[in-house]
Amino acid sequence: MRCQVTTTNLPEEALRLVKENDYDYLVTDMKMPVMDGLELIRSVSSLQLSKPPEIIAISGGVSNDYEQLVKESEILAFVSKPFRSIISM
Repeated sequence: MRCQVTTTNLPEEALRLVKENDYDYLVTDMKMPVMDGLELIRSVSSLQLSKPPEIIAISGGVSNDYEQLVKESEILAFVSKPFRSIISM
C-alpha cells in the first residue's frame, strides 16, 4: 500500500489544499490558532466536494461540550491526546 502525506501547520492552508486536491483523509488538531479544528471541519464540509476526505480529529483536554460538537460534525474518528503509537511488524 502506498501513501502520500501532505502536511501544514496552518488551518487556512489545509482548507486551500483540500479545495485543490483529492485527499482520502484529513487529520486535524482541534486547538489551533486563527481557525480551530471545528471551524476547519465545518469549512471542509461546506465545500460540497464530490469526494470529501474522511476527517480524523485530535485533541487533548477536551470538554464534554466540545466533544459533543465534534460528534455532530462529519468525522471518521476522534483521538484524545496523549496517545501512543503502536508499531506492528
